[in-house]
Amino acid sequence: MRLVKVDETKAKQYATKAVANTLTSNTENAYISHDESGSRVTQNRNSQVLLGDGGQECYYVKWSNTFIDFLKKNNDPRLGLVAVTKLYLKDDVKAQNPDYVSNAAVQKGMPNGKDLSSDPKYKISSDPSFTTFPDYSSPNPKMIKRNGVTFILTYAETELLKAEAAQRWGIGGSAAEHYKNGLKASITYLNQYDSELAVTDASAESLLLLILMMQARGWNRSICSIGHIRLPCWIFMKLGPIGDGQDFQS
Repeated sequence: MRLVKVDETKAKQYATKAVANTLTSNTENAYISHDESGSRVTQNRNSQVLLGDGGQECYYVKWSNTFIDFLKKNNDPRLGLVAVTKLYLKDDVKAQNPDYVSNAAVQKGMPNGKDLSSDPKYKISSDPSFTTFPDYSSPNPKMIKRNGVTFILTYAETELLKAEAAQRWGIGGSAAEHYKNGLKASITYLNQYDSELAVTDASAESLLLLILMMQARGWNRSICSIGHIRLPCWIFMKLGPIGDGQDFQS
């Protein structure tokens, strides 16, 4: 679909060839399952960073408050699955706290634009939300396992591409149906990280209905481009020189 920017005729030609030969469910998602035994070479690279192999990222990398607040506001069933507090209790201890807290009600994202700066404008400890670093939400440890998966292509992505093709050229069926399929798949595939992260079909349907209602009322910002939070886009607040934009970024 990127080809439409330079040659729409050719884009349509290849979309027509591919539209009936794409993924049909989350069970066909393409991903790599990593191997912990091979150390740095074979372990999940995202996990290596987020587990603190290169420094103190395990303690200081947090979910953004923009992200957490959005999930809270919309009663998103994934909040209590992807976010936990009190995962790492000290910056010099890389052992995970087995009693981390996954209760959705207590999740707290780290404010955008704050870091360890000595400047009060940017210093995180000067922010009204600050209590302790462990009180800010970290990724659920089940998402950052050393033998965890790296997704290459998902059913959700292919359905959203088919929705665009249907909307542009009228090929491959209903744009609305492909769009709904893509959104739901982006909500329910978390179990491929770990079976305990599964979202029930009923919860997914409820969230899908909410998303579609919001769009019907004209809510259509950049978040739509990532399938209304296709998790994980790794929307983190990492301590360092960053911006203070309000749009989500992967």
